[in-house]
Amino acid sequence: MSAAETITLLCNVGLFDLAIQISKAFGLPLTPIFETLTSWCMRLSQSSSYSIAQDDALTAAAWDWLDSNETGSQQSAKELTSAEQAWRLLQRYLATYREAADSRYHRCVATRLLALGLTLPTWLVGAYKVVNAPELLRLYIDFDLLLPAAYLAMEYIDAVLGSGKEHFGLKVALHATTPAVWLPYTELDKLLVLLKAVQMEPTYAKLYQDIHAKLNGYFETLQRVSIDMIRTKLQVANTNI
Repeated sequence: MSAAETITLLCNVGLFDLAIQISKAFGLPLTPIFETLTSWCMRLSQSSSYSIAQDDALTAAAWDWLDSNETGSQQSAKELTSAEQAWRLLQRYLATYREAADSRYHRCVATRLLALGLTLPTWLVGAYKVVNAPELLRLYIDFDLLLPAAYLAMEYIDAVLGSGKEHFGLKVALHATTPAVWLPYTELDKLLVLLKAVQMEPTYAKLYQDIHAKLNGYFETLQRVSIDMIRTKLQVANTNI
């Protein structure tokens, strides 16, 4: 039996910690593990009665494999449903096995959830924003989720301008003395086109106007910063003469 086949079997019975160990040992991606665990989380959430005392057969049986994995939760298992415990396990894996500037596992989980018409958990959105906000914006647009896409776009513009940049993994904001930081123009342009097409809806019309206003503010700041950068370089050059 190959390593990939072994991993598949382990995932099917919920032994995810062991599946990860084998994947790491053989240099295999963790994508199948995240896909399977996400599916389990969705199934448990749909079946859960949100009360451990009333778990149905599926959610009650899930404790057998959940107890075989380290969730990292500080709460007692008795305080959580099996669905909540499964989501916590997924959350821990995403935090533990994320490599720098690599959002493939976040994309894997988010795509599977959005494809089924489910809302992304708050913790997943927060983590994804730090790792790769433009990609999350692209996903929202691809799934025609204009409201979350618009709110994310405005938050990102604010972050680039310095307000809440830590929530987007940005080390610096737009400033004359810091490295360049840019907006995802392609995604923003596409979003504006989509919002403009549904402007007959007051909510979308306002979002369209709000994003335009924020972009105008961004471009004004960008122009001012560009001028400041040129002046600074000229001053340095004159000093060295």
